[in-house]
Amino acid sequence: MNDFSHLFEALRPGCPPHAGIAIGFDRLIAVMTGQESVKDVMVFPKSSKGEDMMVKSPARMTDAELSRYHLQLTSPVRGEGLGEKEEPSLEDKVEEIKSGPPSQA
Repeated sequence: MNDFSHLFEALRPGCPPHAGIAIGFDRLIAVMTGQESVKDVMVFPKSSKGEDMMVKSPARMTDAELSRYHLQLTSPVRGEGLGEKEEPSLEDKVEEIKSGPPSQA
């Protein structure tokens, strides 16, 4: 639970308004505090790469972390899982170019 204590602390006063109502809370706070940039008042700021610098996320998980959450990583078999398709060979690509576009009959 200590890994997520910063999240629990941030939500201690309650969950911010949501359910599709985009009130722009960060922008409102920036205006109210006189900040020039909404980035100065972001609760969970990210770097330009989308990284959370406070918790160093995303990052590779150690075996100890995986074990704590009863997770196990496996490598997908090529052609299975993530919808990967086998790359056509160079000969297949050349043949497709030679045959031209499919006829529309």
